[in-house]
Amino acid sequence: MVSRSRTAFAMLSFLAGLVSANWDPSTGYLLNHRPTAAWLGKKKPSVSSSNIQASECSYNTRLQFPNVQAFAWFEVNHASDGAHGCPYGTCRAYTATPAPGDMEPLFTDAHSFFWHKTGGFPGSHPKNGAYGYEPSSTGKFIEGPPDFSTRQPGHDSKYPGFDPKKLQAWPPSAINNFKGPDQSVKHPKCGRPCEQNRDPGSSPGAYGGYQPAPASAYKPPKTWKPSKGDTCFANGNKPTSTNHPNSNNTGGLATGPKNHKEDSPKSAPQAGMKGKHSSHKAMRLRFRP
Repeated sequence: MVSRSRTAFAMLSFLAGLVSANWDPSTGYLLNHRPTAAWLGKKKPSVSSSNIQASECSYNTRLQFPNVQAFAWFEVNHASDGAHGCPYGTCRAYTATPAPGDMEPLFTDAHSFFWHKTGGFPGSHPKNGAYGYEPSSTGKFIEGPPDFSTRQPGHDSKYPGFDPKKLQAWPPSAINNFKGPDQSVKHPKCGRPCEQNRDPGSSPGAYGGYQPAPASAYKPPKTWKPSKGDTCFANGNKPTSTNHPNSNNTGGLATGPKNHKEDSPKSAPQAGMKGKHSSHKAMRLRFRP
């Protein structure tokens, strides 16, 4: 198990009716990582959803009976950095789970999520982590907590013929190998390795808010190798003091209740959630690693 830290993983989802999904949060995460090209060449995603938020990828399963979702990885689209609710990108869902040796670091460009406790670091779900939601039927933003009775953790584990004991879970020693500062920042960076964190954050409100962390707070995985374009990492995966991006933002935690009216960001790409089993909710939620 991973010790709890004081950082949080804050996310904002605005969902509209395009893709069927279930509000079934992932049981593990691995930031700044994706499966290797070799694994991706052997395993094809069952569903791919573009122009959605990382939060939607991590808090919803996208497969339908009889398929059970075990893993998803999120490819960041940096063209949408700076939009409320970033990072945006493509979520690819699988019935198979990569082994620890099948993962590779990709700093700020990819994030991975696991279901049924098969891998990654465990995250907890706060009871009051919501800022608001949009019913897919109207698209109107409503301030306040969503209907948590629609949450369906582990719903597909009840499918006939599914045996979770047949899943290959990562051993604790393998999970520990991924421990590092890249897993402790409260929210994924919205920007490339040597860019500012363009996350606009959220003003404190009735159901909380958060200030984005400065770019200097984001550390790459210890095995990550910068590309030629990552000039601020000329000394390997440790940034130079003169070239590392800085931000005027502070890295405070998600705040407690205050007086505030949350607005729905209209400039951000709209994500899809429609179907009989869809939660139809949009939430700002926090993982607490």
